[in-house]
Amino acid sequence: MRNRLKNNNLYRGIVESGHSLLELLSCLSLFTILLGIATPSFQVFGKTQRFNWEVVNLMQLIERASFESQLRGGKYRLILSESEARLINESGEEARRKGRVNFKYASIVLESQEKSTVLSFFSSGVATPATILLKRKDSDSSCKITISLRSRVLTDCLKR
Repeated sequence: MRNRLKNNNLYRGIVESGHSLLELLSCLSLFTILLGIATPSFQVFGKTQRFNWEVVNLMQLIERASFESQLRGGKYRLILSESEARLINESGEEARRKGRVNFKYASIVLESQEKSTVLSFFSSGVATPATILLKRKDSDSSCKITISLRSRVLTDCLKR
């Protein structure tokens, strides 16, 4: 009976269905090559996401300044420098809970030659009109944030 099973093609296919060492090594080398190709693009994706996160945080800080000034009935200032943005209330104190954004992957390009720019937001909903240019430090990507007189925020991002 055993001899009959060993001669059967079905039994032979089950026993000999393993892979050789050469096949396993070739699959492993192909996987390594594909992983090496995918890793740099994944790093670029991560840096792009961090830059976009900083743009969103700055937009949220601008919108918060407008909202807080209208809600509390006072004047709020947004102080922008190349590496950070801070929200200051009427009494000169920094706003609580996320009143500051530090830029690690982006830098603010200020139109004036000064070290910082101050944007004011008033309780009537009026703001200092401004255009803020955020440039990514390691590439040519940039985002232009425009604040209108009525505190409306528009964003235009260029990715290269």
